[in-house]
Amino acid sequence: LIYSGIIHLSNPYLFFESVLKYELVPMAIAKCIAMVLPCAQLVCGVCLFVRPEGRSRIIAILFFCLFAFVQWSAVLRGLEISCGCFGSNASKITITSASLVSLLAILLLLSLRGPLQKRVAPALASDEF
Repeated sequence: LIYSGIIHLSNPYLFFESVLKYELVPMAIAKCIAMVLPCAQLVCGVCLFVRPEGRSRIIAILFFCLFAFVQWSAVLRGLEISCGCFGSNASKITITSASLVSLLAILLLLSLRGPLQKRVAPALASDEF
């Protein structure tokens, strides 16, 4: 997230163009995404280093779920575009790349299982509902 955020911030016009190529949102929304998402990625990535168990992990999971969704959207619609993940060095989206992002999102979701069990199990064991 940190590296991707830095790359996007270093060339916001290239990232804006990448967002438009997905053909999912109008230009005005793509402009907002291109301005906000790199900053959010950078902040989230730094927060993950500072406190990996915090809310930033949930936000990172949402990012990767979003990335998986837009990549699968591009694959299923037959768009031959680069993912835009790392600027001009990004590779074309394929079934393999979309699957890898999806797998990462799933693994991150599964990583929540432990912290959620620690919070929910004591609440379920108590008589107070």
